[in-house]
Amino acid sequence: MGNFWQVLTTLGAGSASVEAGRAADETKKLNELKMQELEENKRHNQEMLELQKEQLKLASMTDAQKLKYQKQKAKEIDNEKKIEELFGNFDPFDPIVLKAIGASIEKGLFSTAFLQTYLGIGHSVVQAFAVWFEEFEVIEPVSGNKAPRKVLINSLDEYKSAVEEYIKKNL
Repeated sequence: MGNFWQVLTTLGAGSASVEAGRAADETKKLNELKMQELEENKRHNQEMLELQKEQLKLASMTDAQKLKYQKQKAKEIDNEKKIEELFGNFDPFDPIVLKAIGASIEKGLFSTAFLQTYLGIGHSVVQAFAVWFEEFEVIEPVSGNKAPRKVLINSLDEYKSAVEEYIKKNL
């Protein structure tokens, strides 16, 4: 009879630890949501602060300074639109793109099969990387076969410079 009560006590303790684990998971999720909300609020507050700074700056300018400033802002916006048109929805500085080029630099070769497996993404996405990397002149052009292509740069800094050069050429 003593063993029966020991088993029941053990089962009860196990059940309590499962409940404690669930509560801890829920608390963790709530904390993560609160952190996301805080980050969003912080980003919003920073944007508002920048807007207020810009408004103060404009208020203290002469009409000629305001006109010059507005022309400069319009040029910046125009350049941003041109860059957006140039790249579409491709972001050459997206973390997954940087991971892809970093892995390729490390291997010295650009291989779509390797990157699909390494990054866990589809062929069409990796193929789009290949097109852009070729445009940026960081991998050799396709030679008609399915062999991996040679990487023409040695670091992420060189990649970033190549992208910036591409933007300058195409603006």
